[in-house]
Amino acid sequence: MNDDGIEVYRALSKIIKVRFSKELKNSGIQLLGLYHINNLVTNKTFYLVEVNRVNFRFADEKAFTVIFIQFLSKSIIKLQKRYKELLESQDNEFVDEVRVESEYKKIDFYIFKQKQLLNKSINYRNNW
Repeated sequence: MNDDGIEVYRALSKIIKVRFSKELKNSGIQLLGLYHINNLVTNKTFYLVEVNRVNFRFADEKAFTVIFIQFLSKSIIKLQKRYKELLESQDNEFVDEVRVESEYKKIDFYIFKQKQLLNKSINYRNNW
C-alpha cells in the first residue's frame, strides 16, 4: 500500500467499519481515491472508491463488501491466468527466466494476499 493509499484506507475503513490493512498490504490492491458524493436532486449520498484504476460506487458497508468480493474474485482469476501464462512461457528459450520467476513469485503472493482479503470479506458478509 503506498502512502496515499494509507489515507484512503483509513477513510474507507471508517465508512465500512472493517479493518483489513494486514491483508491489503503487498496484495497488489491499490486504493487510489475515495469520494463522498451527494445527489443534489434526490439528496442521496454515496461514495466512490478507486481501486487499481477501477471505480465502484456504494452507499454503505454492505454494498461495498458485495462489490469488493466481486472485484477480488475477478482479480484473482486474472492473476491465476497470468501465473499460468508465465509458467508456460518458461518452455520458451528466449525468455528471461529470472524475470519470469520473479514475476510469478510476486503474482503467487498477490493471489495469496487477495484470497485472504476475499475470505475476510466473505466472512464479514456472512455475519450480517
